[in-house]
Amino acid sequence: MVAEALSDIGTKVPTSASVSISQAGVASGASHTVTIVTPSSGKRIVVTGLFQMAFGGFGGNTHAEFLSGTDEITGVLTSHPQAAEVPVIINTGYMPDGHFWTAKDEPLNVKLTNGAGTSKTLQLFGAVQYYED
Repeated sequence: MVAEALSDIGTKVPTSASVSISQAGVASGASHTVTIVTPSSGKRIVVTGLFQMAFGGFGGNTHAEFLSGTDEITGVLTSHPQAAEVPVIINTGYMPDGHFWTAKDEPLNVKLTNGAGTSKTLQLFGAVQYYED
């Protein structure tokens, strides 16, 4: 199965986008959405890997989710509620057919939400590997 997927890669040449987000003063329950990659016209973003993707917030209990425009495509990922400054680190590995993807002409966004009881700084750092399809 993997050999077939790798041989089918054809013109699907992955590229990487570095992600570095730090948003201070996010109120309890509030969200901050950032565009990571905007596709070319008529294309979609196919995410083939997340590498050293670290998210969290000073105070713990940060939620992250990847979006196709405004629609959820990964579900909610949550940091440890008590981990004051310890981020969650995600390494998905390479998946030639994609772990998830956006709809055509929709950007790949990430939404960070403050799940703590007080205002805090939300952070997301790492790299997203993707191709346009």
